[in-house]
Amino acid sequence: MRASHPFRLLLVAASLALAGGQSSILTLVMPVGARQLGMGETSVGMSDDVFAPYWNPAGLAFGPLADEWELARPISKLPGPIGVMAATRRTGLFSKGEVWVASGNQLVRWDGKGWRNSQTIPLETGEKASTVVRRWLGNLWPNDTAGQRAILDTVLHASGALREQDEKDLVELESPFTVPVRDSVTAIAVDETGKLWLGTVHGLLRWDGRSWKAWKDSTLVSDRITALAPSGASIWVGTDKGLLRLKQRENEVDFRRFGESFGLASQEITALAVDEKTRTLWVGTPVGVSRLEITAQASTWKQWRTADGLVSDTVRAIALDPDGGPWVASPGGVSHWNGKLWEKLAFQGTDIRGISVDRKRNVWIASDKGAWKYLPLSAQKKEAGGKIDGAPQ
Repeated sequence: MRASHPFRLLLVAASLALAGGQSSILTLVMPVGARQLGMGETSVGMSDDVFAPYWNPAGLAFGPLADEWELARPISKLPGPIGVMAATRRTGLFSKGEVWVASGNQLVRWDGKGWRNSQTIPLETGEKASTVVRRWLGNLWPNDTAGQRAILDTVLHASGALREQDEKDLVELESPFTVPVRDSVTAIAVDETGKLWLGTVHGLLRWDGRSWKAWKDSTLVSDRITALAPSGASIWVGTDKGLLRLKQRENEVDFRRFGESFGLASQEITALAVDEKTRTLWVGTPVGVSRLEITAQASTWKQWRTADGLVSDTVRAIALDPDGGPWVASPGGVSHWNGKLWEKLAFQGTDIRGISVDRKRNVWIASDKGAWKYLPLSAQKKEAGGKIDGAPQ
């Protein structure tokens, strides 16, 4: 029930697993033999050890401290192909990062040691399993007795209680994520407080570390969630029929709609990205990009389309670089706003599916033919302290 697999996951560019097929980069490992022993085991010295220049001047092999790629295969608890994912890095001495991955309605969490497709819930002395599961599910707990019994049986079976008398011996429950997550997950986000948000084809879900909560029907403009973007204590919610901002205030949640009358050329949202420094929201749609700037006085919208310099009106993903500049992924290429105009990267015969920018300003581009890593000249110039000639300003 609690077995974990010794696999680590290196996730680069959110959509890379969609293209099908797998690959990995092999690390050069040279065994100790007569030649190596005669050379003082030079070829097996660690390349990143402080004495590496002495023992391993040629860097012929990598030790356990070296950077390397690892491939996490879709075994047991890891779904595949991966549809959407989100990572969080909590600060603190005993904190650790998490990665949430979804494929259909299969939700899995990487906790730094292994994949978890369920939540472990301790049972207090004398506490009934039904009470704990009901509290864990929040407003997802069904009203009908048959539905309640089916959920409880699922949790007890996952916890190893196969017989009625086994329930008395349980000290904790294993509640599968498939119990609260019944619909296909279309978007994942983790806010600054560590709350997990899931957009699905039938509503919005939130896991706050204690219980689940769902919003659907009249609360949202549409139950089909297409994109999520956290912003401080708020979270932006994109749907196929409009844009919402959900603001959390203690135990209350306030919904406000944006761009309903103006600002958005289409109410079908395909991508969201937030620049916290400038309080700017970038919105992708099937007919271009919109930018929302929020100030104490007013909210200002601006739109761009192909005629304004975009590679394509169809937007699939938006990523912001460390300076807040948006990189927009479209079927035929990538567009980048440099503050004055759109710079374009066209890909002939290639279907661009996703984009991400790391802290070193490398732009990672996911496509149906693999992935590219691109470092713009402007980024090279900043990294080099402005000493590269010919880089655009």
